[in-house]
Parts: sequence; structure tokens; C-alpha cells
Amino acid sequence: MNDVAEVTNLEWQLLAVEWQLGTSLSQRLAGFTPAEALDQLARGAVRMRAATREKVGEALAGMQQVRSDVIMRSDPGLPEGLRQLADPPFGLMLRGNRALLERSVPRVAIIGSRRPRESASIAAEAIARGLARRGITVVSGLAIGIDGRAHEAALDAGGTTIAVLGSGIDNVHPRSNRRLADRIVRRDSLLVSEYAPTAGAHPWMFRARNRLLAALSDYVVVVQARRASGSMITVRCAQDLGIDVGVVPSAIDDPAFDGSIELLREGARAIVDAESVARALGLEAETSSQLHQFGSTLDVPRSITEIVATFDLEYDDVVCDLLDLELEGLIVRTPDGRYRNVQA
Repeated sequence: MNDVAEVTNLEWQLLAVEWQLGTSLSQRLAGFTPAEALDQLARGAVRMRAATREKVGEALAGMQQVRSDVIMRSDPGLPEGLRQLADPPFGLMLRGNRALLERSVPRVAIIGSRRPRESASIAAEAIARGLARRGITVVSGLAIGIDGRAHEAALDAGGTTIAVLGSGIDNVHPRSNRRLADRIVRRDSLLVSEYAPTAGAHPWMFRARNRLLAALSDYVVVVQARRASGSMITVRCAQDLGIDVGVVPSAIDDPAFDGSIELLREGARAIVDAESVARALGLEAETSSQLHQFGSTLDVPRSITEIVATFDLEYDDVVCDLLDLELEGLIVRTPDGRYRNVQA
């Protein structure tokens, strides 16, 4: 565990400075080692307003009170995707299960609108549950809408999730998701932020957050996106890093999905369930015994409602399982919307 006590004092101090200086001034320190950068500041070689210098002093003093885990840019355990960013974070605050950052754990981002269509919410939950059951970590941004539904579904399925914050780790935004953030930590999952622990939320911070979300993932699933949206920022960051993107198909005439449709036109893979994602990752297809159990009994056509009642399964899970069986050519859908075995 790389906690506060194990971070070099100079790097820890410089992290505080970076948080206060903002992008323009911190970039002027990028070519220096931590010791050189702090020396530049101490000698007044970096020009800044008096108010900014005062904030830097306060930040340096306040760092003694921080008790979250931290990973620095120089740490060999920093995920490789973050190193490949044009502007990698100098340090990340972590709370929860840091082991989820190890590359041996597959990670898939599920992203989408803060005001999703109900069909999109159902899809996000079903995909997140399926991924969690396969041991794949779900990554998202802890926003309301698709993000929150994906985090919740992964935890409900007994899996793990990483929430990348657009605010400080001690000041979770939106406030309505603070209980979810606590649950994420309690359930052996992880909160991540590149901002000062108590930093508030500003629009530019969420846009910057999206690059981390992409860099921490092995694959990105877009559930619902407008052309001009944070989800599309995440997508472009992922593409710049060579990370594949999949899209949940939607109604072509719904403007709420115009970004999703654009990605499909560009050749993005269509994602209909967790197994679609697993195949995209090159993982071996997994057909559950439960799926084959009810698939083999469809010697007479049955409706989804009948299958749910007979096997005491979740409706959304049955829909996904039936789609898998249909794609495998094991069942067919009848004209009246029921399903039967192809050999029946």
C-alpha cells in the first residue's frame, strides 16, 4: 500500500502546489524535478499573484491532514494508460481497493447520459451486472443517470467498480451520490480523483476527468450519448489511446442518441449485452448453465413472462440470455414474440 507516509515529501508538497496553481502555472513546472520545482517557487522564480501564493502556502500546510491513499506519477504502479496521456495526472487520490488498478483485472467503462431513456438505463444495468459476474470491473464517473446505474448494478451483482470523480475525494459530487460513493468503498471497490481532497466541482473538472476514465479502461461502452457530450469526450480520449469503443444500438430518429449513432456509422461495434463486451475483449464466451437450462426446455414457444415465472429469474437477465441463445442459433423468436428451440 502506497499511503501518505510512503510518498516522498517533495512529491507530496508539489502535488499540493499543482492543485492550487492550475493548468497554466503547473505546466511551467512540468520540466522540473519536485525538488527543482519547489525551489523555483521558494525563490519566486515562478510569477504568481499574491492570492495564489497564499493558497499554495495553505495547501502545503493542509497536506498534513490528508489521510487518503495516493499514487504519484512516478509510482511504478501507476496504470500504463495514464502514462500514455498527453497530460497525465501528477498524482491521484484513492479510497478503497487500490488493487483494482492492476492490469490483471479487466476494466470496462460504461458511460452515457445524465438523463437517460429508460431503455438505456436498463441496458446499462444489464451489461454492468453481466460484466461483474464475469469478474470484470466496471468503470464510470459517479454522475447521476447511466454512471450511477452502472455502479449500482455492478455492486448488486457482487462485482467491483471504479468511480472516477470530477471533484475532490472528500467532496463527492453530485451530493445525491454520496451514499453510493460510501457503498463503493465498503464493497471493496474504488474512488479515484486527481483533485485536492476537498475540491468542489466545476464543469472543466468533469471534462478533464473523462480522460482518466478512458485511460483506466480496457474497453469503453457507450449506452446513450449526444454528439456534444462528456461521453463523446471520453470516447475521443479512448480512441486517441487506442482503446476500442462499443455502442448500444438505439432508435435512429431519437436525437438523444445522435452521438451513439455517429459512432456506429464510424464502425463502432454494436454491444447488446455483457457477452458482446467479453467477445470484444477476446475473452472466451461464457454460456451459463441456467441459460442452457431454460433454453433446452423451449420445445414449445414461451413468452419472456412465462420464462421469468418458471425459473424465478430477473426479467432483464432473461432478455439478455434469450438474445445470447438467439445469436448462438439455439432458439428462434416466433412471429407472436415468443421463443422456441430451433429443433422443436
